[in-house]
Amino acid sequence: MPTRNPTSLRSSGVAVPGGPVMIPRRTSLVDQTAEAIRQMISSGQWGSVLPGEEALRVKLSVSRVTLRKAHAQLMAQGWINAGGRGRKHSITHRIQGPSGTPPGATMVKCLAPFPEIQLVWSSRVIFDKIRQGLAAGGLGLEWEQQTGLWRENPEQRLRELTEASPATVWLLFRASLQIQQWFQSSGLPCVVLGPCHDGLCLPSVKIDYAALGRHAAGEAWRLGHHHVALVVFDPAVASARHTMAGLQQSVLRQGQPGRVTVISDDLTLPGLRREMAAALQEADPPTCFLVSEGAQAFPVLGIFKEMGLRVPRDVSLIVRDYEPFLDRCQPAFSSYRSDWQRFGHRVARLLLQVAASGGGAGTQRSILPKFVPGETLVPRRGC
Repeated sequence: MPTRNPTSLRSSGVAVPGGPVMIPRRTSLVDQTAEAIRQMISSGQWGSVLPGEEALRVKLSVSRVTLRKAHAQLMAQGWINAGGRGRKHSITHRIQGPSGTPPGATMVKCLAPFPEIQLVWSSRVIFDKIRQGLAAGGLGLEWEQQTGLWRENPEQRLRELTEASPATVWLLFRASLQIQQWFQSSGLPCVVLGPCHDGLCLPSVKIDYAALGRHAAGEAWRLGHHHVALVVFDPAVASARHTMAGLQQSVLRQGQPGRVTVISDDLTLPGLRREMAAALQEADPPTCFLVSEGAQAFPVLGIFKEMGLRVPRDVSLIVRDYEPFLDRCQPAFSSYRSDWQRFGHRVARLLLQVAASGGGAGTQRSILPKFVPGETLVPRRGC
């Protein structure tokens, strides 16, 4: 069999029936990383500097060695300049957006504490709808994971982030009190996905968790449950605080002794087991549990079983934020269900309004979920 020059195979193709076939050129991970950064620079996602090394490494899912080699390639090509020790690399190859708008001027950036891939089903529906609505209005959506902002005083890091990576509007997802306070004081255009913390007035779209809490406590109280436990991942987030406030308001309205207990779920079974055991070993334990998210329903059921408790015979259970994967469970969960597509559509519409006006402070929209009675909320034993 005659031999062929490998170079000619790549440049001119191999003659086969039907025409030449080009063997694709292999690219290294460094080349792919550099190309991804070039595309993001060209799309106007950043301002005058690249994000920090750690943030960019996490965003692209590459090692530091790969990222640094990609940076060296971009420097050699004139796309970026080295920032020096402790400083970020500056962008030299600037691309103007539509009609001469500066980079980042047609981008909504979602500030979040975890990667987008970790979103539950309901949140994925919301963000899909947001992207569709923004695209129709000529805007894109970029996920900006900044876990550190939730662990420390965020003011300095927020100032650096928003200067280095400008956006038309910032979308605040599960934002802490300190983050919302900073955006309110800065005056930067933003929209809160969910409720604002007490005392703050930013544009937002939320589930009315206070009304939900009042309704849940009323349903439990009507069936003889005078001690309700709220299971939440983070008691400090606004949705948990509003739910808790609604539960307490309903108890106070009844005019009889009643209790609400918060059980903090630290995302580990031992931690959740310890919190639930402490509550259930009290002299007057909770007899109705409201879990804040669908993902908590199965761990809570499992811990009940370990303790010899049966749902709904010994203890009742309500799911606040229902997820479709619970549809085939027995017994069927009593739950609150929201129209997540409608929710996402409202968020997109508000983002476009804020983008057009550059403001919109105080525009707060609420959606009431629907209560679906199931088989896990029944009268308390002995009532």
